[in-house]
Amino acid sequence: MTRKPNHGLREIARVAGVSKSTASRVISGNGYAGAEVKERVLQAAEALHYKPNAVARAMVTKRTYNLGVIVFREKPPIVSHPLYGKIIDEILFASEIS
Repeated sequence: MTRKPNHGLREIARVAGVSKSTASRVISGNGYAGAEVKERVLQAAEALHYKPNAVARAMVTKRTYNLGVIVFREKPPIVSHPLYGKIIDEILFASEIS
């Protein structure tokens, strides 16, 4: 079984002809980059089949963006109960807008 290489920001930056910082800003959507630069970076990312690595991002930012819900009940399944399902949906919604 062969693994596909997971190209990172360094390779995207090289292909797009920009710095790693610029590639990072474009990929993350933070900061400014001109329209032509954005297009080059996004095309390079697509050509290299770039997929962001959530574990690497969590290590750098010290944030996992994970949310845990602990529910104790003797009889499963708790999430199939309409009230609890709605509560979990609202928790997830609130976490996305904050």
